[in-house]
Amino acid sequence: MYSFSNFLKHLREKELLQEADELAGYAALDRGEFATDFLLRRIPWREEELKQHLSSHLNIELFLHREFLLESKLSLWMDAGLSAKLRCLPLELDGKQLKVAVDDPFFLPLWEKIENDLSLDLEVCLILRSDFQSYYRQLYQCSAPDFQPHCSLQDNLLTYLPWSLEKETDELLDVLEQAYKEHATDIHFEPQRNALRVRFRIDGILSLYRMYQEDKKLVFLSRLKIWSELNIAQQKLPQDGQFQKTIFGEVVDFRLSTIPLIHGEKAVLRLLRKAQLLSSLRELGMSSEILLRFKEILSRPHGMILVCGPTASGKTTTLYSALQQLNRDSMNIVTIEDPVEFQLSGVQQMQIRDSLHATFATGLRAVLRQDPDVILIGEIRDHETAEVAFQAALTGHLVFASLHTEDAVGAIARLLDMGIEPFLLTSTISGILSQRLVRRICPECAIRISLDPHWLKRHQPRADIPLPDFAYDAGPGCTQCQYHPLKHRIGIFELLTLSQELRELILKRASLNRIREHAYQSDLIPFYWDGLEKARQGITALSEVLPYFPLS
Repeated sequence: MYSFSNFLKHLREKELLQEADELAGYAALDRGEFATDFLLRRIPWREEELKQHLSSHLNIELFLHREFLLESKLSLWMDAGLSAKLRCLPLELDGKQLKVAVDDPFFLPLWEKIENDLSLDLEVCLILRSDFQSYYRQLYQCSAPDFQPHCSLQDNLLTYLPWSLEKETDELLDVLEQAYKEHATDIHFEPQRNALRVRFRIDGILSLYRMYQEDKKLVFLSRLKIWSELNIAQQKLPQDGQFQKTIFGEVVDFRLSTIPLIHGEKAVLRLLRKAQLLSSLRELGMSSEILLRFKEILSRPHGMILVCGPTASGKTTTLYSALQQLNRDSMNIVTIEDPVEFQLSGVQQMQIRDSLHATFATGLRAVLRQDPDVILIGEIRDHETAEVAFQAALTGHLVFASLHTEDAVGAIARLLDMGIEPFLLTSTISGILSQRLVRRICPECAIRISLDPHWLKRHQPRADIPLPDFAYDAGPGCTQCQYHPLKHRIGIFELLTLSQELRELILKRASLNRIREHAYQSDLIPFYWDGLEKARQGITALSEVLPYFPLS
């Protein structure tokens, strides 16, 4: 394989290029520019000098046969348009070997693609552009078009990168595989002054995985960008992308975000695993009572179902699980997401693209013309989206959406602040689910703790809810849990449905505290109390739940 990076290093050693020229070369190829165009622009050589130098360095022939006759049947193997686009001419066919003359020897991935498509072995040689024009006229009976500066068929930038392909790819894949094994949700690639720090977020907690040498900053970031089809030369602006990798037999979706920092670019990878995103509702951790009520809400033909919580609280998993509950041939389910986190079989998924100036609101209006039964809106962010969503729920659609609020009652206040009329809320909302994620506890080394009844009494939502005497907290660790007593996560939930009294309070624009107080007196049990019950059952630890209790 002819390595452009090695050739650039060779030119730098000869002091024909500077370091900035080398980086500019990688950027040029990232844009789809031909290497020979870049080199002729940067080095004061005539074309023949460059081609002679390439021929010598790469040990490939420079085709200089001025009186060579091309057989017309060669045009069957490559048409005129492709020949001009790739700057590649078929010269000779000998059995299963096709000899081609090229202007740019570093487009080898394309030659290999042609080789595979044609089931032929390719022999590559160099050709001067004047000779290319002459032989092109001879073969195709027409003048060659002017060389285009870019080639959109470039499909494997890995050839051009300045490092050992096998070693560095394997090293980065090792990071992804280790993150997969440890059930990490995110991988942070963080540039330091003289190093690259890699951290995993596992069960909501960031922990150091490994420190790498400084040279891995560019290596890992460029490779991630290429996998995500991003611009590797753009290092001054944030970029977002995604890609897939098969890890231990499972196809895993990765979502990439990059931002520029003072010591280089930082990248964060979100791992989206099918097993995590497609859990059943019971596997999410819903109590029997909440599960029963939530399924009853899902059975309704129309209305608005909101799922609330901060970032990384499991909202997407809950929404996907709800859609799976409804997914059948008789339902047209459409989602509007930014981005699509996982592809659901049988569900029509639309991704909002900022580059096309699309919004949730414009996407939703388009979806409403597609005869949907169920609509999922990734997030309600503004008045326009909220208004269209609630109108859709009012006109006979079952609409799901997520909101960033502290609790279920807070969703009502947020929507009112967005300018949604109270009558729309009371007419359409079927249920508001709020949730958090807490870590599971090892049952073998868990510690039983007595609870202070006075403290419990202060936080008791209403008098008829029993007060637990004890709860479990994490122990010191044991061989059973490999001395990690808190591992893997489960949800704690609260589900608000609107009673007639609550509807009247909303219509009167009552204060948030009054609405919350009335909700507690009806059927709402706050998610922190659901967490306390799970700590009593030994499912999670008391220390995991306490941060969610009110400060009073």
